[in-house]
Parts: sequence; C-alpha cells; structure tokens
Amino acid sequence: MFTKTAVLFFLAHAVTSEIIRTPLTRVEEAVKPYTEYFENLQRLFHTFRSSALVKNEARPISNLVFFQHYGKISIGTPPQEFNVLFDTMASDLWVFSKDSIDCALCAGHRNYNSMDSESYVSNGDFTSFWYLYGNMVGYLSTDSVQIGDMEIEGQTFCEVNMVMGAPLFSKTVDGVFGLSFGDLSKRNSPAPLKNLVDQGLTHGVFTFLLRRKGSSMDYSQNGELIFGGIDHKLITEREPTYSPVIKGSGYWQIKMDRVEINGKPLGCTYGCQAIIASNFPGIWGPTGEVGYMYKAIGAALHEACEPDRLPTISFVINGRRFNLTGRDYVLVGRDNESRKGCVPQIHQYNFTISGAEWILGDAFISKVYTIFDVERARVGFADFRDDSHKAIDFKLSKKFIVTKKANSASTSNINVFAATLCLLFNLIS
Repeated sequence: MFTKTAVLFFLAHAVTSEIIRTPLTRVEEAVKPYTEYFENLQRLFHTFRSSALVKNEARPISNLVFFQHYGKISIGTPPQEFNVLFDTMASDLWVFSKDSIDCALCAGHRNYNSMDSESYVSNGDFTSFWYLYGNMVGYLSTDSVQIGDMEIEGQTFCEVNMVMGAPLFSKTVDGVFGLSFGDLSKRNSPAPLKNLVDQGLTHGVFTFLLRRKGSSMDYSQNGELIFGGIDHKLITEREPTYSPVIKGSGYWQIKMDRVEINGKPLGCTYGCQAIIASNFPGIWGPTGEVGYMYKAIGAALHEACEPDRLPTISFVINGRRFNLTGRDYVLVGRDNESRKGCVPQIHQYNFTISGAEWILGDAFISKVYTIFDVERARVGFADFRDDSHKAIDFKLSKKFIVTKKANSASTSNINVFAATLCLLFNLIS
C-alpha cells in the first residue's frame, strides 16, 4: 500500500534527474615579479627559471599569467554571493569572513557576514588548514548554501579571518568549494559534495568542461561545471573508460597503466597511481620520468617554440590511450627580451601524495572528458568528438545558469510519473 512517505520519497527522487550546469569564469592575471606570490608561482610552475626549452638557457619568464576557473555560489538567507574555486583536491567549503583579524588579503575579497543571514547557525570551532602556499585560519559556521538551482541545508563551512603566507589564488576568488572523493579534513561534518548527494539534490556525478579552440583546449576560455550526468553529445560513440577510485586517501585516486611519448613507454612503466585534480595547474610526475620528457620535448623544439612539432604524450588508463598534443601541454610565453619560449605544463616533483606518483590536473581534464562518479566510486574518461568545440562554444556562450533535463524522453516520463504520484498523494489525503 502506498503511503504519504513513499509518495514523497518518489517525488524527491524524480527531481534529482535534472542536470545542473554552473558556468565557470576564467581568471587571467599577470603576476608581478619579485614578490612572494611570484616566487611561489615560479616554484609551482617550473617555468624558464628551472626548465627552459629554448637554447637550454635558464631565463625567467616576465609575462607569467596565472589561470584559474571560478564559479558562483551563495551562502545564507538572503543569499550572499561568492566566487569560489571548485577543487577536487579539497573537501571543505570556505570563504573569507567579515570578522577578519589583521588580514589584508581578506579585505580584498567579498566577505561572509553571519549577522546578515537569518539561516546562520553558530558553531565557533577553531580551524586551521594549508591551501596553496597559504595557512588559512578561521572558525566553523553553519548556513544554507546554494549552487545553481540546488540548495544545501545546514552546510558547515569555514569562515577564514586570517591568512599567513601568499596563497596561490586570484584576488577575484573568495573561497573554495571542495569536491574531493572523501573527507580530507576529518572535521566530523559532512562535506558539501556529500550533502548534495545525501540531500537528494543531484546524482553523485559531475564533470568539468572548458571551451576548445580547434582540436585543443585553451586555459584562458570560460568553462562549465555539470552536476547530475554526462553530455553524450560531446564525446565519441565509444563508451567512457572507467577506473575505480582507490579508497582510503580521500582523493580521486586511480591506477594508471603507463605514460608514453609517441607510443613508446617513458613513465609509470610498471603501473602507478594518479590523482585527478581540477583547478590544479598542469600535470605533475616523478622528477626522473618528467626529466626524460623534457629531453624529448627539447629535442623536438631545437631553437624554436613550435608546439605543433612536439611529440604526443599519452596517458594509458585501464588499457586505453588518452593523447595530448604539444598545444595541450605547453604554454607559449616571452622572456625579458621578448623572445618566445615554451613553458611545459608537465612539472616535476620528488614525492608522492597518498602513494600517487602523478597528478593529472587541468591540462589533462581540459583535453579528456573526465567523469567524477562518487556514488559508484569511479572516474570515467572519454575522448571529445572532433567537432565538439562547436557545441562547447554554443553551450558556454550563455551567461546564465542553465537547468536541463537529462533528455526529453526521460523528462516526459518523469513528469507523467510525478503527476501520477501527486494524484495518489491527494487521494491518500
């Protein structure tokens, strides 16, 4: 026998069939030399200072630009709007607080004011964490959070009121919305991604989309974060290849078969682990293996920076190759004498993160359609269609959030089903 509870349950799950599209806006900032921020960025990006590819000369790049993509969320009642990075290597939500303590950096951003929110609930627990070369200090609060058409009730987040160091995020970014697979903070409060799923607001699937130019992605274009499903019109007819998440670390961490250059194994020869990371610059790998890549890239360049002449780098996952051309893994810049040079977006690091030797960041995600599936604990990968840049340009030309049903057939069925349940509910009443 149907009950009111059963009817309400089915109605709630009928709503979660929606795909929610949240626009992402690029951040493009020139970084001034001789500042702590610049030095951190130079160290993070391994630019000409440490890995010059033109004539093998170590010369600092002078027009360094830092790319990030942010989206809008709101917190509180009435809503207070913030620009946040959607970061798969972070689990928590944090924004700058109005109650800052000698925090010059906080003053340059939009700040959350709990006094202006009717839905605010005091928590008060002190917290401190590290984020991209900065130590963030603050306290926990609870409020409603809205992203697109989804509203999370009772979300605990951090109000940052003190920053030590020079964190690597733009002055136009007000905080971070964590999308990690598991809980990385251990704060005994549900992360926003978990609340989105547990509260029935969306299926636990999301993807990132960046605008393409021709056959390659371009960091400097806008993008989109899609919750609730896969856009099959953008990918080839071949089914996505899935790899299970290695549980225990909290990251979107998977097994990778190997890394190849022009079809020849060059890294991860006997298999390794990789973390898939949004809003993380480039691709990172072991110092020795990436060093061999630099030699291969440098040999192809000779004395000119011509990305089309660079070798193809392939990442083999679950038996399937995903290829990056030179235009996908190199940025073109100029040094102090206006000479053109290529800055590789494949970087060296000599340690592992939770056992992972590689980090596949934005340079990979922007070229390979990447599917984060928290409910099935897996990451999927697919190739874009050759003409998909036209569809992406059309989708990303809209300046507002688009709510779209999964498909017209399912939408029709859902509407009929929901109408039937509403009738049943009225009869039961």
